[in-house]
Amino acid sequence: SAMMLADEVAAIALDDTLNYIRQTLLNNERVLERLKTDITKFTRAGFEEADTLIDIINEQLNEEKN
Repeated sequence: SAMMLADEVAAIALDDTLNYIRQTLLNNERVLERLKTDITKFTRAGFEEADTLIDIINEQLNEEKN
């Protein structure tokens, strides 16, 4: 589902929007740590799985626009 979400975001987002997502979320360690914590709080995913999900999203977003 992480791959599908990232594919959908990449398909509908403008290049400027994807750049914003990458710069403010995916390239910001503090924000990523908070996101991982939130994922583990509000889902059944553990910290390692949340890290993997974020990696998948990051890879998919980078792949879609390259």
